[in-house]
Amino acid sequence: MKPRAKLGVNGQCFFLVMRQMTGQNWKPVYKSENKPLVNGFYDWNVVNLLTTDIVFEGNIDHEFKLEFYQAQKSGRHSNIGSVNLTLVQVQSGQKEFQMFDKKGNLDKNKQLMFSQFECKKRHSFLDFIFGGCEIGLQVAIDFTLSNGDPSKPTSLHYLNHNKNEYLNAIRSVGNILQYYDADKQIPALGFGGAIPPYTNVADHCFALNGDIFNPECDGIEGVMEAYKHAINRANLYGPTHFGGILELINDMTEALQCSQNNQKYNILLIITDGVINDMQAAID
Repeated sequence: MKPRAKLGVNGQCFFLVMRQMTGQNWKPVYKSENKPLVNGFYDWNVVNLLTTDIVFEGNIDHEFKLEFYQAQKSGRHSNIGSVNLTLVQVQSGQKEFQMFDKKGNLDKNKQLMFSQFECKKRHSFLDFIFGGCEIGLQVAIDFTLSNGDPSKPTSLHYLNHNKNEYLNAIRSVGNILQYYDADKQIPALGFGGAIPPYTNVADHCFALNGDIFNPECDGIEGVMEAYKHAINRANLYGPTHFGGILELINDMTEALQCSQNNQKYNILLIITDGVINDMQAAID
């Protein structure tokens, strides 16, 4: 919605969108920006709200309220008036609404209008999944020194697989997400480790299965087996760089042939410890 109002005052004004709670109680759910008077009217920016934000259980017959204020530097803003309305009224084409003062009396000199008002269905993520959108899962694991010596119990990469925190994280999150992955083929990557034949140079994007051209593993069990193999042959190194992983996943995602009838949604799970040393590259 895009409200426009004639308020009979000067200066900066704003409005609150109020949702009716139990009884006569009202709860503010949105505060607009302050706007100056221009050619006798106050024009605010477009406001996007969910139906459930402003009316109880999405009931379009339920009232909500716009309450208008003249902004004061002291913070004691002056109540100008309010309008009670329903979504049914606006959707039926009614564009102008009379305003009531703070005592509840009709004020014919003040008026609310909408230069734009639309109600659109908002699809949930599950709507897309049920409609055929395929989920793709990728996993990236931190092989930097900050994780601790894998031979010691204090290490997140502890070689005792029953007490390995990375395996626990892969299992906990992956067991849920893998069921949304269409083919259960999950690329598993590592970063920050030195991979043979190199022992003192960190690789910031390598495949856990040893094949960077085909890093996919068969389900979460396959990812865990590839991880176990990789942690036994890699040297923990560093620093922690996300850029290489993100670049590869972006390339893989951009190579997908997506359309309305062939929808894809990729999730990259990064399991890491410590700081990110290439923050700007990761953001870019």
